[in-house]
Order: sequence, then C-alpha cells, then structure tokens
Amino acid sequence: MDVNLARHVGRTAFRASADLGNLIPLLKEHCSSEEYMKLAPAIASAVAAIGLDVLNPLFNNFAGLKDEFDENVRTYGRVL
Repeated sequence: MDVNLARHVGRTAFRASADLGNLIPLLKEHCSSEEYMKLAPAIASAVAAIGLDVLNPLFNNFAGLKDEFDENVRTYGRVL
C-alpha cells in the first residue's frame, strides 16, 4: 500500500467510526433500553476494532500520517 491509499483507508475508517458513534444518542433516544444495551456495546466494540486493527497499523506503517490526521482535526474538527 502506498501513502495515498493509506490516507484514503484512514479517512474512510475515521468516517466509519464517527458515523457509528453518532448512532449512540439516536439509539438511546429511540430504542428500548434492552435494544440500546445490546447495540451500544456492539457499536463501541466496532469503533474500537477500527482504531486498533485499521488505524493503528496505518499510523505505525506510515510515518507522519497520524500527525497529518491530528492536524486536520485541530484545524477543521475532522479528518479531511
């Protein structure tokens, strides 16, 4: 994988994590407690897996990519 593909994978992973995280308040508001208690941990687990299994390896293999993403978040509030 080259750095451009790594950036694309990283951006997609960040968006997926954000989209999943944004489900939590929606589910809490519109689902029963039982449904919420099933879904919320599963979503948290998926977000954690994206970080551990996708983003961390990218950052370890592509020096400077984490700093680039962090700078995007500081400047724009998101990864561009």
